[in-house]
Amino acid sequence: MKFNQIRLPYKRLLTNMIYHFLFRLMINLKQLQLITQIAIFIQMISLIKIYIQEIFYLIIVNLFILLFRIQLSITNISINIIKQQKIKHSMMIRSLMKLSKLKNKYNYLKIQILIM
Repeated sequence: MKFNQIRLPYKRLLTNMIYHFLFRLMINLKQLQLITQIAIFIQMISLIKIYIQEIFYLIIVNLFILLFRIQLSITNISINIIKQQKIKHSMMIRSLMKLSKLKNKYNYLKIQILIM
């Protein structure tokens, strides 16, 4: 049976049904398109959130590394200062020991002179 052989009221009914079906299909496709756009938008927001978290993690890790390096450099500086102070103290101790040796020699010589 061809479309031209159908009677007029049925033609109208059939065309109206086809139009209604196409209209519904178009509405469903628009809704589907809107739903996919919303899903893509939500996915983009979650990706942006993940990127922001990663950036903050990198910033925090770099700050901790920087603080660790600063602490390490301060520790090295303080160790160098302590070493310098130890060297000064050891030099002072050496000089005091030399002085005490000289004093002992002087006292020994003094005693020797007194004995003579």
